This record gives sequence, structure tokens and C-alpha cells, in this order.
Amino acid sequence: MSIMRSNTEPSDERGLVGVIARLNRRLLPWIGPPPLGPYDTVTPAEVAETRARSVCPICGALMSLHEIDRTGERTQMRHPTPEEIAALPDAP
Repeated sequence: MSIMRSNTEPSDERGLVGVIARLNRRLLPWIGPPPLGPYDTVTPAEVAETRARSVCPICGALMSLHEIDRTGERTQMRHPTPEEIAALPDAP
């Protein structure tokens, strides 16, 4: 007849599970719990600035000049024409 334990304490574990439980119990006071949440704080202004400077991988123009249409079944992107790029005040 075998006896099954329903409420198992970490110290009662055997094998690899027990080794990991004992290791966690010993190290937790020194290393603490794992970090959660964002590892760096990025402000919305920094995100907007990065997006404004991002370029299209296809045509090389700024992504802010593109028109993205998500109304249909498939997303479509319209690239700016060379004339539209040249008409910008800071165009080369």
C-alpha cells in the first residue's frame, strides 16, 4: 500500500525539484526576487522622437511621410513621391 502526500513542503521534495527548491530557498535572501517590469524608463516624448526619425526600409524616406491604410483586410502603405520629399523645407 502506498501513501501519497497531498500537501508537500519544499523540503519534502526529492530529486532535481528538491535541489532547485533548496537552492532557491538559500539564495533568495541574497539575490532577492527576479526583477519585473520595464528595465529602462523611456518617456513618450523619446518614443515619439525615435518614431519621427525612423526611415522606411524600402525607400529610405522618413516613415512620418508615409500613409498607412489599415481599413481593409490587408494593411497597405503608400510611399512618398520624390516630388513630395523634395518639397519638404529640410530636404537635401
